[in-house]
Amino acid sequence: MLAVKKGFTLIELMIVMAVIAILVGIILPSFKGMKDEANYSKVLGDLRTLQTAVESFSIHNDQKFPKMGPDWQNQLLNSSPKLIDKIMIDPFSPTKSPYQYNVTGSYYVIWSVGVEKNGKILSINPQTGKVIQQGKPIFVSNSDEQ
Repeated sequence: MLAVKKGFTLIELMIVMAVIAILVGIILPSFKGMKDEANYSKVLGDLRTLQTAVESFSIHNDQKFPKMGPDWQNQLLNSSPKLIDKIMIDPFSPTKSPYQYNVTGSYYVIWSVGVEKNGKILSINPQTGKVIQQGKPIFVSNSDEQ
């Protein structure tokens, strides 16, 4: 009687591993795209929340916007009434920093560096409110000219 060996041969194992590697190679890039889409949606929600908080701050402070600077969100956090619950962080920022903010006269802009991580707001025209940008930031503003 012949003895039958049970198990896989080396070739069969290598073929299975190659198929798994191919499937992983196909699936991983789509996860990055899904993560970017989720972060993009998060940024849009955060920016809308911050925009509402800035407008509310202005209403409660004689039409003055929060002062520019690294702690501008703290002004919203510590205001009365409290307008935000925590400092909101830009998920696209390489250094995981808070969203950026700029105010010029009666116009403001709040922005994220965007998916490509290179966007920024250079200035706001104080007469027209036109936002001058570099790269592809994601932003909200009280200006009609964006």
